[in-house]
Amino acid sequence: MSDSDRPTDRAGRRAKRFLSVSQKYEIWLQLVRQEVTIAECLLAGF
Repeated sequence: MSDSDRPTDRAGRRAKRFLSVSQKYEIWLQLVRQEVTIAECLLAGF
């Protein structure tokens, strides 16, 4: 999903995406193992 497809609030900011605890843990593990970078996570929509 591109940035233009995401819902925005009245100030034009992206809507927050709430992640489950297990999703947060998986992202954290990938970052710690250096499988992905923070930039890659952001591009993936997390």
